Amino acid sequence: MQNNLNLASLAALAGLHASTQAISIGFGQQIIEHGGNKCLEWTTWVHGESACPEAHDLTAQQNDPCNIEFSHWGTTFKFLDCSSDNIPGAVIDVTHPDVEVSCSSSNDKKVHCHGDQHDIIQKVQCVD
Repeated sequence: MQNNLNLASLAALAGLHASTQAISIGFGQQIIEHGGNKCLEWTTWVHGESACPEAHDLTAQQNDPCNIEFSHWGTTFKFLDCSSDNIPGAVIDVTHPDVEVSCSSSNDKKVHCHGDQHDIIQKVQCVD
C-alpha cells in the first residue's frame, strides 16, 4: 500500500512539473508603423527564438509595460517591478504567479530584423 501511495505521489509531481513551462522572455523597443505614423513601442518575444517577426507589441514606450498581460506559447505572462525608465525587473506566468523570474540587462543588444520590419533594441531578458 505504501509503495502505491509513493508511486501515485511521484506521478502527480511528474504531472505538475510537466505542466509548468520554463519562462524565457525577451523585452525591447521597436519602431512600429501604424497607419503611416511611426512610434516607438515596447515589444516581447520568446527569448532564444527569432524575435522577428514573432515579437508582440505591448504598449507605447512612454507607457509602463508592467501588469499588462501578453501571451507566448499559449501562456499568459505579465511584467513586474518596472523601473522609472519602464524597464521590467521580473516576469510571471499569470497562471503560476508564485513563480517570479528576474530580468537581466541585455545592454541594448540589437536584434536584426529583415524586410520592412524595424530592428529591435533588446533591453532585458527574463530567463529561468
